[in-house]
Amino acid sequence: MYKINRDLRERLLDYLVSRLSAGASFKRALSEYIENYEDKLSGICTQMIVEMDDGSEVADLLLAHNVINENGYTIIKSGIPLDKAIAIIRDQTEGAASSLKGFLAKAILSPLLTIAIIVAMIEYVQPDLATFVVTMASVSKQAGAEVVSAPAYFMEQFLLTKYVLVGVAILAILLLIIGYLSKHHRRAFYKIYPPALYEDFTNLFLLFSVLTKAGLSQKEIAKRTSEHTHNQWFAGVLEDYVFNSKKGERLTDAMTENNFPKDVVAYFKDVDVTGNGVLYYTKGYEYAKQKAEHLRDVAHKMGLTINITLTVLIAGYLIVDLIVVLTKISLAPVGAI
Repeated sequence: MYKINRDLRERLLDYLVSRLSAGASFKRALSEYIENYEDKLSGICTQMIVEMDDGSEVADLLLAHNVINENGYTIIKSGIPLDKAIAIIRDQTEGAASSLKGFLAKAILSPLLTIAIIVAMIEYVQPDLATFVVTMASVSKQAGAEVVSAPAYFMEQFLLTKYVLVGVAILAILLLIIGYLSKHHRRAFYKIYPPALYEDFTNLFLLFSVLTKAGLSQKEIAKRTSEHTHNQWFAGVLEDYVFNSKKGERLTDAMTENNFPKDVVAYFKDVDVTGNGVLYYTKGYEYAKQKAEHLRDVAHKMGLTINITLTVLIAGYLIVDLIVVLTKISLAPVGAI
């Protein structure tokens, strides 16, 4: 089964919103896309129609093909008209994945590019430079000049290459660990990348707001969300609430016991006090979205600082090291050369 990327996802959601709001059925909208376009997305639409004919539901299809996430799945399954559900999903935040990619790109991409250039120079340019340096060093030594050993210099560069490769391997392992934590251990992931916490709360508030407007109770929303979310922390808290609600426990009690941020819990407490879920879930959504954007800006600035620092340190070390060697060689008596 082919899972679409972000660009195709946005294009498909835009198209579905347009056609569904005009009165077309989901299957008809897919058929019309196939009739009018010949691209990768039309192939995916064909596959979804086949799966619909085999009995698959719309929400299951879109989730399986990576068009929606678990929040979108819950929204569609809530019974909201499909065109409105798709429109809401389209406007959702992209979440931690995209912002984390931006942070990692700013922090690591340029240093890795610098490393790749250095390794390429050592591999392809250095042999010619080695011949020059070895020759000059040999002539200089014959003239009695004290210069660094050329073989020692190039052995040092060889070791540096190994260190660079080890560094790249360590970075790759760290990225794999971060990816694993982001999917399976969100609370640990939040400590590594704080914006993710409020990005997830942005989607949680949106889900509660939308489903409250659809007429679902807080308990029913919590139950449905806990069944479909991949966020184990959220799922555990919501399940505790659903189970203990028979004893009179409120959602805010479960959140407080599980160390949810106080600023987030405050909006759920406002719902308990006023009974106006639509208003305060919407306010919570706006607050979490702004907080996530602020934390993303801080993280990206930090990533840019790391980027510049690593690039300067790596390039500066090699440039200075090479200048020192060539300077020592240039100090050889002119007559000897």
